[in-house]
Amino acid sequence: MEFYIFLEKSGEGSRGGLIIGHTSSGKPIYNEHGHASHKKFSSQDHKEAAKRHDIVHDQNELAWKIGQPSLIHKDDRNVNHKDAAAAHRKLAKQK
Repeated sequence: MEFYIFLEKSGEGSRGGLIIGHTSSGKPIYNEHGHASHKKFSSQDHKEAAKRHDIVHDQNELAWKIGQPSLIHKDDRNVNHKDAAAAHRKLAKQK
């Protein structure tokens, strides 16, 4: 018996980037704040994305303080999450 697995080419995450969470409306929150899919976010989606970036930032900071490798990053890109949170907050106010 043979089994075949069909991969969806346009599925979540196929546009590149790491997904760090989802909004309450089900939209993926990508690691990078300038991701193309974020252009379709509502004001509420941006607020939730900002909150998620804050959480990931805090988790990474704690991991580094206790000498554990980050769950998301293996280098110093955590400052990126602070910038991403600020960018999402700004976009939430504009919408």
